[in-house]
Amino acid sequence: MKKLKTYSFFVLFAGLIYWLTDIAIHFLTKFSAYWLIGLTVGTPIVVVFTYYQIRKRIESEYRVGLPFFMLIGIWFFGPIGMGIGAMPTGGTFFSSGNLKGLLTLWAAFPLTTWMMSAYSGSMFGIIITTFILLLLTAHEGSEASAARRRGINQSNSHEYKTK
Repeated sequence: MKKLKTYSFFVLFAGLIYWLTDIAIHFLTKFSAYWLIGLTVGTPIVVVFTYYQIRKRIESEYRVGLPFFMLIGIWFFGPIGMGIGAMPTGGTFFSSGNLKGLLTLWAAFPLTTWMMSAYSGSMFGIIITTFILLLLTAHEGSEASAARRRGINQSNSHEYKTK
């Protein structure tokens, strides 16, 4: 049960971090070079910074799943985040007539996150963030696997490297 709560937290927190940053960029800047740079570079930087901050504070047994569940959260909450982010430019996803459509979009979240990101300007940020989190997932998995092969308890693997 503790693992379910922990991984659910990773999904929720990463979705909030990525999409709140995206929404803030949409609300604070209009279409310009700064807007595009913020969506393409700013959001991945915020997510990677958050990853390292969470990683320092969690037990080592959860580190393997951290980047993967963060990635799931970003993709899962994409349609909602982009629906809110579209409001400054006249998006009506949250109007009473379109709410059913938004829920339908959310139900098909991997595909609709990708499609909606093309229209919201978030596509390259999503690509970069996905690539980075997949690399971090592979790194965490190989680190845990190497520690098991050496016969070292996973919680002591980081201490072993620093000695």
